[in-house]
Amino acid sequence: MRRNLFWLSNDQWQRIAPLLPTDVRGKERVDDRRVISGILHVLKSGCRWCDCPPDYGPPTTIDPAVIILKIARPVSILD
Repeated sequence: MRRNLFWLSNDQWQRIAPLLPTDVRGKERVDDRRVISGILHVLKSGCRWCDCPPDYGPPTTIDPAVIILKIARPVSILD
């Protein structure tokens, strides 16, 4: 694993996890913590979503969520 990647701390994850849906139907969910860490990496670093390191998952998983986060701006819960 690369050292310069952003990963949510346990405390940050404990505040976010209850906000995520639990009764999702259809496709099996990916690792939410990994994807949200990837989204925050894109927002913090300013890189393009397609350049997001593969450690966070495929760009096709991260991209739609980046758009939602840019609109909603819920990053303040991580302060």
